[in-house]
Amino acid sequence: MMFQKKASFAAAMILTFGLSAACGRDESAGTSATSALTSELPSCQLATACSQALPQLPSPKGFSGLYKKFITKGKPLHRGRDLIVASGAPIWIQAKFSYGIVDADLHKEPIDIYLSQGCNSGLKKIGQAITSNDNDNPAVDDVKDTGGRIYVNLADLGIKSLPVGRHRVVFVVPGDNTTAELYITVVDPRQKIVVSDIDGTLTESELAAAVDVFGGSAKAHAGAPEALQILKNKGYEIIYLTARAEWFGAGTRKWLREHGFPLGTLRTTNSKIGATGQPAIDYKTRELVNFYYATGITPTIALGNKETDVVAYGAVNIEPQNTFFINLDKDLAGGVGFSEYDFITQTFKDSPKVCI
Repeated sequence: MMFQKKASFAAAMILTFGLSAACGRDESAGTSATSALTSELPSCQLATACSQALPQLPSPKGFSGLYKKFITKGKPLHRGRDLIVASGAPIWIQAKFSYGIVDADLHKEPIDIYLSQGCNSGLKKIGQAITSNDNDNPAVDDVKDTGGRIYVNLADLGIKSLPVGRHRVVFVVPGDNTTAELYITVVDPRQKIVVSDIDGTLTESELAAAVDVFGGSAKAHAGAPEALQILKNKGYEIIYLTARAEWFGAGTRKWLREHGFPLGTLRTTNSKIGATGQPAIDYKTRELVNFYYATGITPTIALGNKETDVVAYGAVNIEPQNTFFINLDKDLAGGVGFSEYDFITQTFKDSPKVCI
């Protein structure tokens, strides 16, 4: 297969380090074995919906300088970058602030940062950061500083750690009170993960992002939200890994919510144009490599619809029999093909929980 012949530097790197997927356990060995198993499972109580309103904000301060006054007349395209990290690991939050169809960066502007720990408390202001000019900061999590960005270690704001669970960060631009958000999911190292592509995998069309650009709303594959909800109910945490452009982030999060998909971590490229072909393989492989080194976890289950997904999932050693590809009439490298999400539902509805 063409993609396999040029399967990228990342695949070789991962195989060198010998990453391995999580293995299933034999639960037929009696009560003592079952007790040992459950003692090694993480808690089911992980993802929680966050719907807190911001506290009352001061009136917008406005912007100084013709450039800022001009670009901020456009639609805000601010976006935060979701995180999924191991308990106790350093937490770097980052976001980009821009406006209009040209994605014009907002430089050297203060950004207020609010946090809700556990998504069960109100949003509390924890600090402020200043947006960058190009290359002000070193890359964090492979995201280069292209301007209009903030990179903040929560420890520098007095938040040395966060408990296992889901946490919400909201950013506010005091100049006009526009906002962005991100979610931090802190996981136990035993947590089981599902990784899923979006375009063509969860949406009916591979061109779903283009539909959103023109004001439409792409259709979801019938049964896809319900199938992923079953996996969520079994205790899997979900990573939505898409090669869409970065500025699609907020719209993608809204689409997932409006179509009933379960909560999860959303990751896009950090580019303005997204990625296809070999760049998509490299991007997804790199994301999963970084995730492994940040958490020690390789996803257990993976969903996709393109050859690029086959190669990327294989590169990080996700077990082939746990990779599922919808409407893909190609070499699946040991993966499982399906045409309707009822297949996923039936496959997993009677499977054991992976949490307690």
